[in-house]
Amino acid sequence: MNKRELIARVAAATGLEKKAVRVGVEALLATVKDCLGQGEKVKLVGFGTFRTAHRKPRPAVNLKTMEKVMLPARRVVTFSPGIPLKPNLNR
Repeated sequence: MNKRELIARVAAATGLEKKAVRVGVEALLATVKDCLGQGEKVKLVGFGTFRTAHRKPRPAVNLKTMEKVMLPARRVVTFSPGIPLKPNLNR
């Protein structure tokens, strides 16, 4: 599902206009992105938790040249599903 399909489904489920739903979805995504960028975790009860994690530098291989390179340290986003979401993942 992409963002356009998500907006269409939410509009159909709520009876709201797609324009109003699009504004809400865009605001939600922008807020989550801002919070994660500041290192905050975003916990949506019943759904899951988004947080950032630090990855250490590590060695890797460029598959085109077979040259060994060192990947720099970086922050990544992780997601932990909430308990109500977990049963839906394995059906």
